[in-house]
Amino acid sequence: MPDPGTHVLISFWFKRFLFKKNTLLSMPLFLIGGILPDIVSRGGIILFPQHYYWFFQTFHTPLSLILQCTFLSFLFEKDIRLSTFVSLIAGITLHLLADSMQSHIAEGAYFWFYPFSNWTTEFGIFHVDFWPYLLAGSILLILLSFTIEKIITRIRGYINCSI
Repeated sequence: MPDPGTHVLISFWFKRFLFKKNTLLSMPLFLIGGILPDIVSRGGIILFPQHYYWFFQTFHTPLSLILQCTFLSFLFEKDIRLSTFVSLIAGITLHLLADSMQSHIAEGAYFWFYPFSNWTTEFGIFHVDFWPYLLAGSILLILLSFTIEKIITRIRGYINCSI
């Protein structure tokens, strides 16, 4: 799995540069959604003995995460529940897409249709141990995007001043 830092950076990049104009998505909740699957599943696995591994692994499945987002959104005021739910789901979707691109030594560890099926698969674009390079690449992507945005802003300012 990409490490939590990579998940946060990827989520930040998507919200900051691709979904910039989307006012329904809240940046903090989008970032929380980006790491929520690992917090609820890996956190439980770390805190409790290995006997509970499969119990906490189910917290990293799409149906479970949709239910978690539903419950979490009810903790907010009625006016912002939809925005909360959409922001969390969008971050979780991005998280699951990033996780699905890796490959493990054994068959995958992500049960996409649990509890209806125990089918699992991964795209296998990068190995699970590739995370330090993904973290570095995410940092570089954000720095490059900020630089390009700053250059474009200066060019637009120069063009507007000369007209």
